Amino acid sequence: MQVKAIRQILLLSAAVTLLIGAGPAGAAWTKSEYVSSGQPVEVYACAPDSKQPLPAVILIHGAEVHGAGYHDMEQVCGDLAAQGYYAEMIEYYAPGEEVVPGEREKVRQSFAGWVKKLHDGLGALGKNSAVDPKRIGVMGYSLGAMLALSLGARYSDQVAAVVDYYGPVPPSVKEKAAAMPPTLIIHGGKDRLVLAKQSKELDQMLTGAGRPHQLKLYPDAEHAFNFQGSNAYDAGDTQDAWTVTLDFLAKYLKENSPAVN
Repeated sequence: MQVKAIRQILLLSAAVTLLIGAGPAGAAWTKSEYVSSGQPVEVYACAPDSKQPLPAVILIHGAEVHGAGYHDMEQVCGDLAAQGYYAEMIEYYAPGEEVVPGEREKVRQSFAGWVKKLHDGLGALGKNSAVDPKRIGVMGYSLGAMLALSLGARYSDQVAAVVDYYGPVPPSVKEKAAAMPPTLIIHGGKDRLVLAKQSKELDQMLTGAGRPHQLKLYPDAEHAFNFQGSNAYDAGDTQDAWTVTLDFLAKYLKENSPAVN
């Protein structure tokens, strides 16, 4: 029994390390800001040491109390930096705009403003000399994935790849499916907050439009299964989803890219 318990602990430790692996020196979680519609927007970035412009990933958190998910985003940011990406999380909430799951009307009222703010951040990132503006991806979780999908649909000339972790599908994707960038869709089959049916429909939509994409379903996973602080956390599915994510990003953001120094 002791041997089995130790083995389980080691496997869990390996999975957590893969999810939150510490970034290299120079990839600290660093705060800055840009201006959108005359208002400052906070950005938290992890930048690897490199002499060449890097592929980049914008992280978009889900519906939550302001700042509640920063620890998770910092971990993912550091992981991406360790893989050679310039990563940053944009805080799209303005004072009074924060939402928690279930506040659909408030999301509806604020959504266009959030997309505008994130698009301005996409433009600002494209002007950063540390970043290759032609290799910027967006990765969101739940509400953040809905925003990421909307950015991809609306600004496919600026977004090279989209990673959607269990997000609802916005109307803009249905309207502009034929122009969607390469898209990775990750969802849990037992998600009760955002039903996996939406991701299956997105898969069918992108297939019909002939767009490059990948759907990865985890039959027993629930919403937010990939964050350690979640009650739904699953180490095995988390490890697999992260491997799938890195493979996808490498394919669409790193192909023919210069080596990271």
